Amino acid sequence: HDVLARCDEGIGTLIEAAGGADEFLERYAVIVCSDHGQTAVTQAATLQERYAGVPGTLVAASNRAGMVYRLPGCREDERELARRLDGDPSVEVVLFREGAEAVARRDGEELRFRPAGDGWATSGDESLLDHPNGLERSWAALANPNAGELIVSAAEGWELADLAGRHHVGGGSHGSLATGDSEVPMLTVGLHAEPSGITDIAPLALEHFGV
Repeated sequence: HDVLARCDEGIGTLIEAAGGADEFLERYAVIVCSDHGQTAVTQAATLQERYAGVPGTLVAASNRAGMVYRLPGCREDERELARRLDGDPSVEVVLFREGAEAVARRDGEELRFRPAGDGWATSGDESLLDHPNGLERSWAALANPNAGELIVSAAEGWELADLAGRHHVGGGSHGSLATGDSEVPMLTVGLHAEPSGITDIAPLALEHFGV
């Protein structure tokens, strides 16, 4: 709350420097938002421990997300590596690619999906990925050329400690697919349309300036 108060004071200082709220809003359109949500963290897990003794794997984790990379010499495929996290209380969803489709695995159940026209072709229980824009965000994350073969989204209240063992237990963190991590407060003034998410901000700004 103290941090929010300081942010509010900073915005107020900017507005007053421009001659007050009325004059400021006559000259400027405004978007105020955070870059991510934040949820409480009460427990930490070390994702690396789940793959100890599995040759050809590299695990990276930070905040409430983790990745597992298959290196040359790894004898387990993505599905076998994902199975190792079944029943892990710190893990909500594991994502991986299998051929032309993506797979979301949650407690041993799976949802397969891929883009199809203006929507998605799915097979399985869609509630396994019922997060905000879950299909779109998961597909985009797996398409990142720097992503691991497995992407892990942490369960509520859990954080995946980084390689140095650091975490934010007792505080807050972000990075998972969960609603609290993903949805952000947003205020707009002077735009012809309201953004539905942070990915809409850049297009709206460009359109506002006629670019």
